[in-house]
Amino acid sequence: MYADDLLLMSGSLHDLQLMIDIVALRSKKLDLVFNTNKCQVIRIDSKFNETGCTLHVSGTVINFVTQLKYLGWFIISAKSFKISFHHLWARFYECFNSVYVKSHNFTEPVLLRLVNTYCKPYLLYGVEVVNWTASELCRMNYAYNSALCRLHKISFNSLDVIYGYSNLRSIDAEIELRTRTFFKSVGENRQLDCTSHVFSVRRVTCVFFLCFYLLCFYLLSCKLLSLSVLVPCLLVK
Repeated sequence: MYADDLLLMSGSLHDLQLMIDIVALRSKKLDLVFNTNKCQVIRIDSKFNETGCTLHVSGTVINFVTQLKYLGWFIISAKSFKISFHHLWARFYECFNSVYVKSHNFTEPVLLRLVNTYCKPYLLYGVEVVNWTASELCRMNYAYNSALCRLHKISFNSLDVIYGYSNLRSIDAEIELRTRTFFKSVGENRQLDCTSHVFSVRRVTCVFFLCFYLLCFYLLSCKLLSLSVLVPCLLVK
């Protein structure tokens, strides 16, 4: 669940209907209402073309779709998990054309800065978590390189000069760098969580023994505890 978007995943349609019923029941108790017009089902397996049976939420049939949008990504109904990147390229070209039409008289460094600031992020949205194929990377590179060629009024053969002069990274190099940084940060966070857990356990242990020793010394001072009882306790630690 993210904000007001809820995603349910199940290995079978029967279990999915049970999950929907549970969520609908809990939502009713919280006085929440589902927008049935936005509820959709997508199937990802070898029988993705078969609906099999209908699913319902609050008495309304949920439509099966071939493409589902969730958090800016378009998930495709197929034999395996696939994402459509067409919207990334479309949004990039749309943004580039809008910027270029209004500022084509600007100098090339200014235009390049505008493209990298407003257009390029459309190509790099969420790229860290995608398992890219060679053809998909080629299309991503082609989109960005086409923009550079139009911006600098050059051919594809001269792009190496532009990359070297502008100190730019290609889209596939940018994706590789972001992916490596992402997994590195995930590893560091996991290590930090483990380290914090160890420190918290040690901290609790130290506080426990400190309180125990203070109590023992207090009892000794009050002559309510003999030294022969305290020494074995210290040795056990």
